Amino acid sequence: MKTLIKILCLSSLCIADTLPNDSTIKNLSFDEKKILFNKFKKPVVSNLLINNVVPTLGYARIDNWRRGILCSSIQFGVPVFYYAIRHSINWINKRFILADLELMAEASLIFFGLYILHNVDLFIQTNKYNERLHNKIFDKKDNNFSFLILPTSDGAYLNLSYKF
Repeated sequence: MKTLIKILCLSSLCIADTLPNDSTIKNLSFDEKKILFNKFKKPVVSNLLINNVVPTLGYARIDNWRRGILCSSIQFGVPVFYYAIRHSINWINKRFILADLELMAEASLIFFGLYILHNVDLFIQTNKYNERLHNKIFDKKDNNFSFLILPTSDGAYLNLSYKF
């Protein structure tokens, strides 16, 4: 119980900062916005390391607890479920000696495959979080590409535009 309390205290330190409101951010200079962005952005490598030490903490740092719990549940649950089902089939067929070793190897491969997918997902989600944070602080809209179709007597007129 003491260990759980220590882990919760440490995790609260990682997510304790909150971003100022929009009107305050709008009144900041460009240099102040850069400082604010550098303060709140999450480095991808450290987020991956933190998530590997305490599962779902990396997702908590990017405000995505639910996805972290879902990914961790899949990562740990699928190999256990696979092992249980295959073990019961082997028990029914009375194959125990080599089948259990093969089964543990298969479950381990599934676990490490899901582990890699979990880390790739956290990598992508951390980059998306940093991009959304940058767009919010520097007041950039996500939709920089637009198009307009206007009907004319000769056919359709297409207007494409991209904002830099």
